[in-house]
Amino acid sequence: MSEQIALPHGVDEAAPAEQASHGVHAQRVRDRTLPHRYRYVALRRAVGHHMPLGRRATWDFITSRAGDVRSDEVALVRALDILEVSSDEETRAWIATSCSRPHRCGSPS
Repeated sequence: MSEQIALPHGVDEAAPAEQASHGVHAQRVRDRTLPHRYRYVALRRAVGHHMPLGRRATWDFITSRAGDVRSDEVALVRALDILEVSSDEETRAWIATSCSRPHRCGSPS
């Protein structure tokens, strides 16, 4: 389920949201001049570019450590930081101990 929120006019028109790189989305997450909902969608899209365990498991991994990214600005940026610095080994260890249904969390069966 993809959230469809258009970015405000003038926000990186050279890189449409669907084609932008992880770096562009990361920049949007950190841009405090954008409304929180745009920054939240940018985080979701950044996860789409870097998802070592699959989209859902990677999202669960970063948000379980960062906090409520839907409403907390600090948690939103913290989640991006976790995404950018987490190692594949760390995320696999989290899946092994935290995911109740590994086949739905991106773990190989």
